Order: sequence, then C-alpha cells, then structure tokens
Amino acid sequence: NELTKIMARMASHDYEVKVPHAKRQDEVGAIARAVEVFKTNGAERSRLQAEAKDFQAELDNRLKAMQADHLAVSQEQKRVVEAMARQLSRLADGDLCARLDDKVAQEYQPLKDDFNRAVSQLEKTMQSMSDLVANLRSGVGEIRVASSDLSGRTETQAATVEQTAVQLNQITAAVHASARGAEETSQATDSATAEAR
Repeated sequence: NELTKIMARMASHDYEVKVPHAKRQDEVGAIARAVEVFKTNGAERSRLQAEAKDFQAELDNRLKAMQADHLAVSQEQKRVVEAMARQLSRLADGDLCARLDDKVAQEYQPLKDDFNRAVSQLEKTMQSMSDLVANLRSGVGEIRVASSDLSGRTETQAATVEQTAVQLNQITAAVHASARGAEETSQATDSATAEAR
C-alpha cells in the first residue's frame, strides 16, 4: 500500500518522495528497487524536460531578439535610403546645397560621408565652371569692345586716308598746273629770247 501511494505520487510527477523498503530482500524490496529506478528515471526525464523547456525559452528569446534587431536594421536602412532619396531628388532639381544631415547608424556613416563629400566636390566643380563661364563672358565682352574700337579706328583711318588721297590729288593737280605754267613760262621765255636775239 505504501509503495502504491508512492507510485501514485510519481505518476503525478512528484519525484521528491523517498522510496522505503529498497533494502529488503523479498518481493517488496524488489518492487521498491524497481520503483526507485522509476523514480530516478522520472526525475531525470523531468530534469531533461525542464532543461529543454528552458532551452526552448532561451531560443525563443534569442529568436525574438534577432527578429527585433533585424527589424531595427531594416527600419534604419529604410530611413537612410529615404533620406538619401530626398537629397538625390534635391540634387536632381539642381540644388547643390543638398546634404545628408540626418543622424545615421554607425554602419551607414561612411555612406553618409561619401555622399556629402561627392556633393561638395560637385558643388565646387560647378562653381569653378560658373566662374570660368563668367570669365569667358567678360573676355568676350572685352573682345567685343576692342573689336568695336578697332572698327571705329579703322573707319577713322580710312576717312583720313581718303582725305589724304583727295588732298594728294589736289596737290598733284596743283603741281601739274604749276608744271604747265612753268612750261608756258619757259616757252614764253624761249620766244622772248629768240625775239631779243
């Protein structure tokens, strides 16, 4: 009866009971020793089940933590991509002041730095090109003014040359007239000399 009660408790997973009569050498002792083996095996099984339950709980916790970490990484990645998309859109619209100023996780910091450095370099290049175009426009303006001045001087010189040509023609005509007069005078002198002789 005592062993029956103990086995009933063991059937309810109570393995803390003490099995009596295990030292007896009769059938009761054999049953008690068998019950002791059941108790040991049941306790071991119960311990293994508890360990398995603890292990499963730890595994579940780790899995939940990994899922939470994965979700956090995904959200951070999405946030960084959306921030970069906004800045790239500004850049596409010609805004060279676009910079990725949002705070990002450490693993995305090199990406942020590279993006900002690339946009800064692009801004400097575009500023240099703008300065170069401004200098070219200024040079073209100066060339236009110089060309206009040269054209004006050329016209003035052409007018002066034309006036000089007219005056030379007048001088040439006067010289011809003087030469004719001198020739006529010479002829008259020759005639007077002949008459005087």
